[in-house]
Amino acid sequence: MGLPYHTFYVKEFAGVDPLTGSAQYYLNTKNEDGSYNRELTTDAAKAESIPYKTATPKVSGGFTNILNYKWIDLTFTLTYSLGGYSFDKLGTYIENGSSSIYSSRYNLPAYMMNRWQKPGDQTDTPRFVYGEPATSTNSSRYIHSTDHLRLKNFTLGFTLPNQWTQKLMIDKVRVYFSGNNLDVDQYSEVVDEVEYLATHRLGKNEQFRVCLLYTSPSPR
Repeated sequence: MGLPYHTFYVKEFAGVDPLTGSAQYYLNTKNEDGSYNRELTTDAAKAESIPYKTATPKVSGGFTNILNYKWIDLTFTLTYSLGGYSFDKLGTYIENGSSSIYSSRYNLPAYMMNRWQKPGDQTDTPRFVYGEPATSTNSSRYIHSTDHLRLKNFTLGFTLPNQWTQKLMIDKVRVYFSGNNLDVDQYSEVVDEVEYLATHRLGKNEQFRVCLLYTSPSPR
């Protein structure tokens, strides 16, 4: 009661045991005074789920700028979000040694290179053992911040002077570069929106176009 509607109830991940590489969890059972028991366990079944984070950001918004100078125009929109979280469901399938990564087309994420490998390793990625499933798929280990500052769209255009184009009976020539969802800072695993447009691609979300507006010859 009294919590945001999109609150995640999960077992709280407490890092990796440096001696065994096993995932650890806070018990989070209730003490007599109402506080949580913060003892550690590697048995996820003994840990209690608690309200942890919410998917609803505390602050979000954006602003757009349109700038023009002579034959150059620049338009961009920045959006931001702070205080929200997401649950990486796919991570529950691939961040372990279960059979799902061998019987499917899933790839391991790059951060699995930082997994625990020998006693004494300090990491937040548990050991990877063939055939060993995740100890808990309802864990705060899979919850990540969605804080970001995003360059939602960006367009830089160049309009050639009329005295150049009218000699070719072209009313206007504008060349511009446009990009969408160009992230400035955010959690690296968050997937951006991707727009597919019928235009030449320079990269994931970049486009290059040339627009020509023709003027019909005047009748004599």
